[in-house]
Amino acid sequence: MKQVAIRFGRHADMIGVLALPSGPTLVVKRALLVWNTGISHRIGPQRMNVEIAQQLTAHGLPVFRFDLSGRGDSSATEGAIQSAVLDVQEAMDYLSAQYGYEEFILHGLCSGAIEAHYVAAADKRVVGLSMIDTYSYRVGNYYWHYLKKRICSKQAWTRLFRRFQGPKTSNQQQAIDQFFVPFPNIEILKTDYAAFAKRRMPCLVVFTNGYEHIFNYAGQFQDMLKGIDLTPILTLHHHSGADHLCTIIGQRERILDRLSLWIESNYLSPI
Repeated sequence: MKQVAIRFGRHADMIGVLALPSGPTLVVKRALLVWNTGISHRIGPQRMNVEIAQQLTAHGLPVFRFDLSGRGDSSATEGAIQSAVLDVQEAMDYLSAQYGYEEFILHGLCSGAIEAHYVAAADKRVVGLSMIDTYSYRVGNYYWHYLKKRICSKQAWTRLFRRFQGPKTSNQQQAIDQFFVPFPNIEILKTDYAAFAKRRMPCLVVFTNGYEHIFNYAGQFQDMLKGIDLTPILTLHHHSGADHLCTIIGQRERILDRLSLWIESNYLSPI
């Protein structure tokens, strides 16, 4: 893997690292983009973004990991979710102009996954969407599974008790809100996925045990998007042994292997 440090953006104030395959690049017109999760640096939680670059460049796919405006080494600009979309589009513009990449696969964890969805909905240069612990709505049998697990859980009762000990301080609430990315409205999600299906854009969705407070059974994602035929585009996995930030090495490797297999199945052919 060869790595190139890049300064890009409207004011050349954003920083990224382009990982290029050491051997032949099979997918000359495509690259995968990955960026921050919350306040994390572009290396990702547990260096996960670096590991993604190492694994996928070994298969011939370039990977660009970068910092959104105001995070990591990139300078701050005004804006919320609209800014993240523009930041990612500027990364795509730069890679198109300087390296000739025409199509992009987006990968994100938590807030980065939700931002990736917004970009995919806004820009048809996106040909793939990979998300870990993204949006989910409490539909279908969610509450049945929720109650069944928690009614006999000592930890759940302890957390409930602590919740009533007092409100969060203003500083705590500010820290939570600063990097919160709102879920898309469920009706907008249905519209977006209908468009994704029409574009035949593969989507990989992975949930960990750390997200069980909003996703707790295998069919919940499909129940959330009833009426949309996701069969041709959706690959869904529930890694119940993994925590939200993938701190356990073996579980993180399993998730990265899922991503690699999905990439191989959908993209790794000469074009």
